[in-house]
Amino acid sequence: AVAIATTVAAEGATVVAMATATYALIVGSLISGPLANRLIKKHNLLEKRDGVGMYDSDEEKKTPLDPKHVSTASFQIIMAMGIGSLISNYLSKAGIVLPSYIGAMFAAALIRNISDFTGAYEVHLDIINIIGGFTLTIFLSMTLMSFKLWELQGLALPLVIMLVAQTVLIGVFAYFITFRLTGKDYDAVVMTSGHCGCGFGTTPKALANMEALTAKYFPSPKAFFVIPIVGGLFIDFFNAGIITLFMNILH
Repeated sequence: AVAIATTVAAEGATVVAMATATYALIVGSLISGPLANRLIKKHNLLEKRDGVGMYDSDEEKKTPLDPKHVSTASFQIIMAMGIGSLISNYLSKAGIVLPSYIGAMFAAALIRNISDFTGAYEVHLDIINIIGGFTLTIFLSMTLMSFKLWELQGLALPLVIMLVAQTVLIGVFAYFITFRLTGKDYDAVVMTSGHCGCGFGTTPKALANMEALTAKYFPSPKAFFVIPIVGGLFIDFFNAGIITLFMNILH
């Protein structure tokens, strides 16, 4: 939302987008925990997990946070941004109007898939997540410092109504639909908690929700396979296309 608002350069759009994004970061986590715990207790999912204790799992492999791995991950991010800028320029010249970050997403997906299929190099996602979390924090801090809150004066009530409505919609949809469609088991609960993050447009928040839940109970390999694919690949592409479509229709 922030990237799209910056792209169109509409008056007050960036402030609205940042306020919405900040709200999403907070609420996406607040509704996830209680909702997931409610589903686990209601359906007795811990007892139904055959023969596996709450903490019976292998430790997830972590990449050492050393200069070599950090520099490699940083270089991969820079490569994705550089190649992505070329892709975005090409799409723009072809008359396809999309947010500038879409090109970088295509490039990042290409880099990751080449790594998975060839094994020529490694992509350390845990290091990239740390870098991403740090840079996102810096970005939000710098943007919030330049907030012009008075530009929200005329939009305060409609904005609050839309955000509350979205919160209720995501919570109800995740609780009654996502949980049932994904299997009504523990893995489904973890995916439901991730959906609470994805539903507000932030895949890193979905992963953070799932990590918090699995740290309390036990791992869910299925959820950590499904949600990153859906959230990291499909959601952002479809979101950008849908938002751009409505922007062109309503313009």
